[in-house]
Amino acid sequence: MFVGYIFMALAGLFALGVLFIIFVAVFPVPKVPLQYNLRNLQVRWLTVLITALAITLVVALLTVMLAFVKGMERLTEGSANPANIVVLEEGSTDEVMSKLPLVRVADLPNQIQEFVARKSFPAIDESGNKVQKEKELVSREVFAIVVSMQRAPDGELKKRFLQMRGIEDPLVSAEVHGIQLLPDEPGAEGEKKNRWFGTTRGKEAVLGFGIAKLLGKDVGKDTLRAGDTVRLRDQDWTVVGVMSPATSTYGSEIWTDDKVVQDNFGREGNYTSYTLRVTDPKKIEEMAKVLRDRDQVSYSFNAVSEKEYFSNMSKTNQQFSFAIYLIAVVMALGGMLGVMITMFAAVSQRAKDIGVLRLLGFKRWQILCSFLLEALILGIIGGVLGVLIGICFEGTEANGLVSGGQGGGKSIILKLTFDAGIIVRGFIFAIVMGVVGGLFPAIAAMRLRPLESLR
Repeated sequence: MFVGYIFMALAGLFALGVLFIIFVAVFPVPKVPLQYNLRNLQVRWLTVLITALAITLVVALLTVMLAFVKGMERLTEGSANPANIVVLEEGSTDEVMSKLPLVRVADLPNQIQEFVARKSFPAIDESGNKVQKEKELVSREVFAIVVSMQRAPDGELKKRFLQMRGIEDPLVSAEVHGIQLLPDEPGAEGEKKNRWFGTTRGKEAVLGFGIAKLLGKDVGKDTLRAGDTVRLRDQDWTVVGVMSPATSTYGSEIWTDDKVVQDNFGREGNYTSYTLRVTDPKKIEEMAKVLRDRDQVSYSFNAVSEKEYFSNMSKTNQQFSFAIYLIAVVMALGGMLGVMITMFAAVSQRAKDIGVLRLLGFKRWQILCSFLLEALILGIIGGVLGVLIGICFEGTEANGLVSGGQGGGKSIILKLTFDAGIIVRGFIFAIVMGVVGGLFPAIAAMRLRPLESLR
C-alpha cells in the first residue's frame, strides 16, 4: 500500500511535468526562446553530461531491479493452474515444511472423488502390450534440498544447493503441472533421447531447463543433456531428460522417482504435497474447503487453490518491490542533488543574462519556466539513456528466491522481464528528478532583481 502511494505521487508529478513541457514548448505563449536554453546546455556540456549520467544510473538500476521482480512474478503466475488444488500438511504454507502420509483418492470423501479429473495415458499391460490406461490427475510429490558437487574442468569443486522433486508418476505430474520434455536433437539415439525416468529406484533424473544450463556451466558445457551425469551428494545420477523452457518454478528443479527421494534424503514413506486437478475450476474453493474439514477428512490437511498457493509464494516479490523503491528513492535524492547543483551553478553564471532578459520585458514566471525546462531536458536525457541501458538486460538470467513463509523458500532461475509499466516508471523517476532538482534553482533565478544582477 505504501509503495502504491509513492507511485501515485510520482505519477502525479510526472503528469504535471509532461503538461508543463507541452505548455511551454508547444503553445504559442510568450516565453524565453527555446534556442537560448539549448545553447546554454551546449556551452555547459560537461556539467550537463555528468548530471544526465547520474540520472541515467538511477533509472537504469531501477528498471533492471523492477525487471527482476517482474521475472519472478511471471514465474510464480505461470506455475499456477486455475484447476489445481495444492494439499499440504495442516499448518503448513510451504511444502518445504510439510509432511504427509500416502493418501489415495479412494480415501477421500465421495464429493472429492467425483470431481478429480482423469485422463488416459499409454501403459503396458501384463502381456506386454501397449494400452491406454485411465489415471487420476493427482500428483503425489516429495520435495527435498540436495547438494550438487560438480568438478569443473580446472579442477575446482562447484557446490550448489538444488531442489529435487520426487514424483510417483512422471506422466501424470507432467500433465498436472504442464511440463513437457525438450524435443530430441537431430540424430539423437538411445540414451541421448529425452525421456521420463523409470520407477525402478535407479539414479535417473529429469532436469529443469534452467538447472540443466546452470549445472552445465559448472562442468564447462553450455547445458547438460540426456546421457550426461550429475553428482548429487556423493552419488552420480544419469540425466535422462531435460524439460522444455517454461515460465514456471519447476524449470529450476530436478525431478526423479518419489521412492528414490524418500529413501535417500530422509523422507521415508512421506510426501510433502499433493496436487489435484479438478474437472470444474469453479468448484476449487468448495473442494479445498472440504479437504480442510476434519469432520469429513481423517487427515490434517491445508488445501488451497494452486493460484492462491503461488500468490502467497509471490509475497517475496512485494518485499523486493518495497526495497527496490526505497533504494531508488535514496539514489534519486542524489540525482536530484546533482541537478540542483548544476542549475544553481547555471543561475550564478548567468545572473547578467537573467538581468538582461528581465529588462527586455520577460516576466518572472517566464524565467522560472525557462530554467525549469532546462532541468526537465536533463531529466529526459537521463531517462531515455537509463531506460535504453535497462532494456539491454532483457532476457538476462538471474537467481531469485520465493517463499511462502515459515522460513522456507525456493531458489529459482528467472529471466529479467521488461514491460511498458517498467519503462513508464523509469521515465517518471527521471522527470521527477528533473522537476524537483530544478525547481529551487529556477525559483532563485526568478527572484533575481534586474539591476542588481547587472552589477
